[in-house]
This record gives sequence, C-alpha cells and structure tokens, in this order.
Amino acid sequence: MLSRLPDLCKAALATVAFLGLVEAGLRLGGMRLPPSVTMPDSQLGFKFRPGAHGWNETEGRNYLRINSLGFEDVERSLHRPAGTLRIAVLGSSPVQGAQTPPEKAFPGVMERALKNCAKVQARNVEVLNFGVGGYGMQQQWMMLRDEIWKYDPQIVIEAVGLYNDIVNGDRYTTISGQQFPYFVARNGALIPDEITRAQRPIDENWLAWRNRWRDFENHSKLLLLMEKAILDGIPGRNWQPGLLIDPLQTSTFHPPKDAHLQNAWAVTETSLKLMREECDAHHAEFWIVTLDFNIQSEPDLVKRADVFRRYGIDDPDYPDRRLVEFAQREGIRSYWLAPILADYASSHNVALHGFFNTPRNFGHYNEFGDQVVGNLIAGELEARSGRLAAPID
Repeated sequence: MLSRLPDLCKAALATVAFLGLVEAGLRLGGMRLPPSVTMPDSQLGFKFRPGAHGWNETEGRNYLRINSLGFEDVERSLHRPAGTLRIAVLGSSPVQGAQTPPEKAFPGVMERALKNCAKVQARNVEVLNFGVGGYGMQQQWMMLRDEIWKYDPQIVIEAVGLYNDIVNGDRYTTISGQQFPYFVARNGALIPDEITRAQRPIDENWLAWRNRWRDFENHSKLLLLMEKAILDGIPGRNWQPGLLIDPLQTSTFHPPKDAHLQNAWAVTETSLKLMREECDAHHAEFWIVTLDFNIQSEPDLVKRADVFRRYGIDDPDYPDRRLVEFAQREGIRSYWLAPILADYASSHNVALHGFFNTPRNFGHYNEFGDQVVGNLIAGELEARSGRLAAPID
C-alpha cells in the first residue's frame, strides 16, 4: 500500500490540476451562471439566504449580495432609526434588481430623490427593497403579513410586474418552475391548494448544511455548472406549466378565459386587498404601482405596433387598467407607469430594459430604466402622499 502512495499523490495532483484548468476555462470563456442566493422556506417556498453573494451575469453583470437581514439591499437596521421615514417596496424581480447594485435599482434611486424632497418632514428617508425575483403576489402578501412590519414602514408600495406577478398566482399558470405555496381565491380569502396543505416543514439541520454548501459553491463556476446539470436532470423540476397555456407570455394582455388564469388574477387582486387591510391595521399608507412589461415601452413605435399585432394584443393597457380600476374601487392609491415610460422611451429613443448581453429592450430594467422609474415614483409620492409631509417620531 505504501508503495502506491506516490502514484496516488500524482493522480490526486493531476485531478486537481485538471479541475483547476476547467475552472479557469469556464471563467475565461465567460460562462454565465447565476449564483445560488436562495434557500427553501416552509411558508414562502423559498427566500433569500442572508449573506449569500456571487456574480450575476445572466443580464448585465452585477455582484449580487444579500444583506444580513435576507434581502438584496444595503445593510439596514432591524429597528427604524428615530426621525426616519421608512418606505417598504415589495415586488418580484423588477423590484429586486439583481442586474444592478442596490443603490442603482429603482428603490435606491427613490431613496436619494426623496432625501432631497422639500416636502419630507423626516430627518432621514430609507426605501427598503423587499423585492424577491420569482415571487407571486400571494408570497408578497405573506411576506408583508409575516416579515415586513418589524421594520416599521410608514409607506408600503406594491410594485406589480404585469406578467410574472400575476401568472405566478396559480400552480398551473406559473412560468417560473418554482414550487410555491399556491392558493385558490374564494370569498375574499386565499385558501391553500391541496398540494400546499400537504407540504411538510423543512428540516432545519438539512437546511443549515445546504446553506453552507451553497455559500461554498458560489466561489466556483465548475461547481455551479455541476449543480445546474444535476438539478436540470431531475424530472419535472423545471416544469413550467404556464408556458403550455401561454407560450408567448402575453396572456395578461387579454381578459382571462382559462380557469387557472382566472384564479391567478383573483389571487392577485385578493392579495392586494389583503395587503391594503394589513396596511390599514398598521397605519401605513399603501400604494399599488404598475410597472411596465418591456414590450409596452419599446422605443421604436413601428416595432412596438408590430409586436402587438404579431402577438394578437388589441389592448396593451388591459393589465394596467384592470389593476388601476381595482385600486380605485378599493380606495387604494395607485400609479400607472406604463404610458409614461412608453412616451419617455419613444421620445428619447432609449431602451429602458435590456443590457449589453441581451437583446435591446429585453427583460429587466437597465440602469437608466431604474433611474427613470425611481425618479417618477418619488415624484408621484411627493405630489400625492400624505405621509411624506407628516411628522415622524
């Protein structure tokens, strides 16, 4: 056995050298793999892992960091500092802004703009980013109910992504492939579906081990690639039933006829109503802001019209208008962004979505889009919010 040790050492060194070369090749070759920043959660399905970090290169290039409280934001204190106005922004990936640093995502832009607002009576303003990519509206309501109030926000903004946030409300219209908690909207309440009710709590020991491994894994593209290959090989893991119902991802531009799409809309509207009730109970001002879908703000008017024609979209304002009219019926403040962003994009001939490694005006807000959106929302709050001018303890 001892005589074989040199050969074993040589084999081990050769293996390490080979893996090192593969790792270097993946890095030099620009392999784009998203970091692991989430962890399973018994209530929400998944949530961010505090302290997780790594390069996000799927759209643009940004070093993504989850803060110690479990959100993609700068470090915040749990308790609201004296004399500080806190605004909580909820939403999915357009709010999270994984493609840009926190200070350049639109909640960060809002914070800077409001700090310079003469109307604000508070000594300081904090806009906390609670966006989580992939969340449906039901998860955003649950997070508000169970997590957000300990931060003591005076204003809560639900920034609705006009496609994913809605279709992710039903198990059979989701396009994310995640295993969420899913509900049926009934008589103003959200009732967990049968599969959600049958889910077992997550083993905390297993979760702690998994989180340590995922943190280690983020330091290696090779490990991330191997993990992706293993997970992609699990049958049904990436099941995206919504793409069967809606392969062009345009269903929210039409009144829903499919029963599951009808439930997804009902879950969305019920979640928003429950959010309003939560805010009323905690004396917080509640806003619904409808973010645009990228095809609504295509800078080229001819191309925009052609996209609508090819996708069979007769009423590109349907999802926004439906939510704004819902907000009016429920007495909720709302802000309809899409027409403003569409006019801005066309008049300035600028794409508000898309990055150097994506098609033009595709996907999430780019840095310029975040800047425009953040300043617009801050201006709307300055014009219409009653809480900005109120004294803050």
